[in-house]
Amino acid sequence: MRKSVLLVALVLLAMFVATPAFAELELGLSWTPVPADEDDKNATGDEELESMTGFHVGYGFWGIFYGSWDALVMPPRMIKGFTGYEFPGFLNLFDAGIRLRIGPVITYATAGLNNLYVYRQAELGQIDASVGANLRLGAGVKFGWWGVNVSGTAVFDTFKQLTQTVTALAGTELERQVAVDTIVNGLIPSLNVTLYF
Repeated sequence: MRKSVLLVALVLLAMFVATPAFAELELGLSWTPVPADEDDKNATGDEELESMTGFHVGYGFWGIFYGSWDALVMPPRMIKGFTGYEFPGFLNLFDAGIRLRIGPVITYATAGLNNLYVYRQAELGQIDASVGANLRLGAGVKFGWWGVNVSGTAVFDTFKQLTQTVTALAGTELERQVAVDTIVNGLIPSLNVTLYF
């Protein structure tokens, strides 16, 4: 019994000591421009210059695997387009994928789920808060404990739609072209500043 407890204690100690060598935590902020709605004739100058600020938490481990959570603060105009209510809200992106680092250059590709949270959602009654899916590609440079990267996020209504698009990349030439066009045309660019721990 004593040997088992000692073995478990040694394994736990080794995990705590080794984790910093094999894992990396990151915190960051992002800025995403919001294009003006071309159909909105009443758009003001402020609405044409709107943007989303985002908060980012990421965790990389074993040098390649990567998970992240991003919360984007969405302007009331965009929330109104989704729900009919003009309130601020958050688009939460939960992603998992791979991150490769070659010297100071970092690239990553992730896929995951997203969810829309509207301020005072409980008071507003029935809001479609369905879970969607997203695909994110990014590249940047790390300068020691901080870095800058650019990412593009394609948002899909359902995870099934995301899966079909990614699967089509291995299909016929026409299917591949349609899938690439869907991803590229749907990418929303963001500028990210990240601190690494």
